Amino acid sequence: MNLRASVAVTFFACAACTPQPAPPPARIALTPSYSAGTILPDGSREPAPVAPGLILSIYGTNLGPAVACGGDPHPTALQQPNPMRPDQAAVELRVFPTRLCETEVRVGGISAGLLYVHSGQINFQAPQATLTSGTTTVQVIHAGTPGPLVTLDASPAPVLGSASALADRIGMGCKPCVGTRSIPADAPPFPRTRACVTAFTAMYITARRRPAAW
Repeated sequence: MNLRASVAVTFFACAACTPQPAPPPARIALTPSYSAGTILPDGSREPAPVAPGLILSIYGTNLGPAVACGGDPHPTALQQPNPMRPDQAAVELRVFPTRLCETEVRVGGISAGLLYVHSGQINFQAPQATLTSGTTTVQVIHAGTPGPLVTLDASPAPVLGSASALADRIGMGCKPCVGTRSIPADAPPFPRTRACVTAFTAMYITARRRPAAW
C-alpha cells in the first residue's frame, strides 16, 4: 500500500525580518564658543560699548553653519532710530532677518538683525532697543544650542569703525575697510561715492550666501 502525504507551507511577509537601512547618525549640537573680548564693532580691533543699530562682529567657533549664509535686508522697511542715537547710517536702520541658517543673536534678550553667519564669524546689527547705558548681554544660539551669556558695556555713542564712522568718510571711499577681520580681503572694492553707505550692506554678503526668505 502506497501512501503519499502532502504538506502545504505558507510563507508570510515579515517586515521585521527584512533588513532595514541603518538610521542616520544623531546630530551632535556643538556649543557656540566666544567671549566678550571677541565681540567687536565693525572695523575695530578692540572691544567697545554696544550702541543701538551698531554693526558688530562676533568671532569664535560653532557660531553658525559651515557654509556661510548672508542675510538680505528687507527691500523697503526701515527702523526708527533710537532717540538716544538719532543720527545713524543708512545700513544701521535697515531691517535684517533675526534668524538665519538656524542661528540667532540676542542682545539684552532681544533678537538682533543678522547680516552674515558662519561657524567662525557672525556680523549682526544691535537692536534699536539696546540699552544706552550700563551693561547689556549678548548670546549666540545655533541649532537650538545656546552659547554663553556675555556682558558688554552699553553706550549711545558710535565708535570708530562703525557704520556711522564710515559714513563720515564717504568722501574718501570705503575701500580702506577691506582687509579688516570683519571684511574678507578678497571682497570687491567699494565705490568712492556716496553710494558707499549703501554698499556697506553688501560687504557681508558673499558669493556662497543663501538668501533669507521673508
